Amino acid sequence: MRVEFPDGSTLEATAVQLAPDGALVLEDRNGQRTNVLAGDVHHVRRADGKYA
Repeated sequence: MRVEFPDGSTLEATAVQLAPDGALVLEDRNGQRTNVLAGDVHHVRRADGKYA
């Protein structure tokens, strides 16, 4: 999925869980996790059209 933040930056990662504070926990290709509390989340499908 792709997240667009209020400051204009973006992050492409996989949602792995919800944090206790309600943040969406994303993990990027390098294994780094980021908690997201605010941003526009866009679900991105794989190239074969299936959900990741």
